[in-house]
Amino acid sequence: MEGRKRWSLAAMAALMTMVMVIVMAGVEGACPTQGQLANSCGQYVLGNNLPLPPPNGVCCKLLRATNPSCICSVIPPQARYLVNPQGLKNIRSSCGIKFNCAGF
Repeated sequence: MEGRKRWSLAAMAALMTMVMVIVMAGVEGACPTQGQLANSCGQYVLGNNLPLPPPNGVCCKLLRATNPSCICSVIPPQARYLVNPQGLKNIRSSCGIKFNCAGF
């Protein structure tokens, strides 16, 4: 009986660890707000003479950690008139991302 009890406790601990990992992964992959996206990446896509985003900077980390459909859902359609296409190319290249959002 003692062995069964230990095994049950070990199984319960493993299950709790798995649940915590899944919950934490869900939080990390949460959609950013428009403000978070603008604050993290705006300087790389708005205007002229745009700097390259650092591959390990906040913008690239945000884009790589977030589901592409999530990113695209927070970008308002009218933003396409403000975004510099070269800036998008720079971000894709520097950050190593491949997705495109409709209209961009």
